[in-house]
Amino acid sequence: MEGNDFFTIYEASQITGKCQNTIHRYIKKGKLHVKPCQYNGKQVMTVEKAELERVFNITGKTCQDMSKPTASHVNTGNDMSIHVNPSAMKEELKEVIQEFFTTKQAELMRPIEEMALYKLGAVEKENTFLKTRLETVLQENQELQEKIKALPDKAYIEKMQKENQEKEKDLIIQIEMERKEKADLLSRVETIQKEQEEKLKQSEEIHRKELEARQEEQKDLHRQELEQVKKEAEEEKKQIAETWRKELELSKRPWWKLW
Repeated sequence: MEGNDFFTIYEASQITGKCQNTIHRYIKKGKLHVKPCQYNGKQVMTVEKAELERVFNITGKTCQDMSKPTASHVNTGNDMSIHVNPSAMKEELKEVIQEFFTTKQAELMRPIEEMALYKLGAVEKENTFLKTRLETVLQENQELQEKIKALPDKAYIEKMQKENQEKEKDLIIQIEMERKEKADLLSRVETIQKEQEEKLKQSEEIHRKELEARQEEQKDLHRQELEQVKKEAEEEKKQIAETWRKELELSKRPWWKLW
């Protein structure tokens, strides 16, 4: 052992009034730092005096009152014949029970905390979205207010509305007049079409009659030509017949009577 600056687990338990299991639990959790040392050919775990003062809030005098450890005091972890103070045991048991319930409470609260953190993250995300949306709405509202300010006053708007109403009335009257003119124009077009159809019918009738008259004239002319040809043919036939008759009569006369 290196002087009185280091104590075994047993000595630390006697100085602090804590059981050795508590000391081991502090070491396991890293709350209490230890240093391995060689004693009588065996390696034992020792705790520095400053560590005991820091962790258990004890004075240096308490540590100095402890005598240098002997072979009968050294606990290597295999010696179970150690007398424990009942009051210290009760305190340690109370601490163990409290630590147990604290651990269980932490285990039970962990899912709730995780759910709360998840909901908190969702709420923060939603708050961020709503904040961004609010900023957008405020900006749009500001732009709208600026546009409203840029609009003309009420008197000017009423004047423009009145002028628009007058223009609308004039436009309606103009549209009505144009509609009537269009109706009159359509009526005139229909009348002209009817007149043209009548004229076309009359022209066709006249042309048909003229064509029929021409056809009749051509038929009469052709008939007259046929009658003329027929007369000429009959005259020629008569002349030929007369000529044959005379020749026949001459052929019947004696030859001496021909002269």
